[in-house]
Amino acid sequence: MADAPVPPIPHVTGDRVRIQRSSGFSPQEAWGRWSVGQRTEVVVDVRADRDLQLAYQGNLFQAGQRLTVSVDGRVLQTFAYANAGGAAPFGARSRLHLSPGQHVVAFTVNRSSRSPGPVTFAPDDPRDLGAAFTTLRFSADAPRTPANPADLLGDPQTTGLLFTGPGQIFRAVSGEGLRVPVPSGEGLHLEYSVAPARAGHPLHILVDGQPLTRVTVPAGRTLLKGRVPLPSLPDDRPHAVTIVAAAGPPNHAADYLLAQSAVRPEQVSFYVDEIRVSRPPGATRFVGQALALLVAVGTVLLFRRLLG
Repeated sequence: MADAPVPPIPHVTGDRVRIQRSSGFSPQEAWGRWSVGQRTEVVVDVRADRDLQLAYQGNLFQAGQRLTVSVDGRVLQTFAYANAGGAAPFGARSRLHLSPGQHVVAFTVNRSSRSPGPVTFAPDDPRDLGAAFTTLRFSADAPRTPANPADLLGDPQTTGLLFTGPGQIFRAVSGEGLRVPVPSGEGLHLEYSVAPARAGHPLHILVDGQPLTRVTVPAGRTLLKGRVPLPSLPDDRPHAVTIVAAAGPPNHAADYLLAQSAVRPEQVSFYVDEIRVSRPPGATRFVGQALALLVAVGTVLLFRRLLG
């Protein structure tokens, strides 16, 4: 059976956003495309005020190389080659809120294969190679709440995760923090499993930008698990939980969680294993009992009115 064709890079899904133009990419290859030169741009045309998902993934190959991702001049992420030899993976999924009109998404490397100095990468290739992109996708059709509330880290609206390679149990979170969409409802609890990257520094949990709680990993522990009740979340708008860590020097005892990735310890604010939303069984029973009581009271009042 023939392999499935690789989607074109860049490509787009959704009928309210389209790619106006792109520059700085090599022709499509079996695995994806190279960026050529030190700056690659994609101009997207957004037809209505909305959230847009930007997903990208690839590899860096050159010693001392850094890749910066920006939107309209605002830096989203920076990745660096770890100078360990071989390919250094990069990637992220970012949720962007863009107004109608054109927006420029830029990928900039500080050095490419033909930068001044000794040619250390692909000396026989005449192209000025930058980064290798295996995925670059824009989507305006991502759901606002996850189909499975237990899988918040896998939701396309989640932002702040740094790509540290496939199969990692703990995911690194950028300095801007982790933002996950949460469903509306009452009686919900947020369950978390995190590991610190800053020794002794607290994590702040916010709901729709409002502080919910602050948690600190006790001395001598490297993993923090907990559960905190969420406020009532009406269904008239989307909701999100944000977790941010206080600034401070890296806790190098946790560097092993980065595995063989291009992410540097100073880029990480904390590590996350699991974020989920649950409804305790007791809360479900309480809601059911309250509804039954309301029905009973309503029935009594109706009979009194009919008899009176």
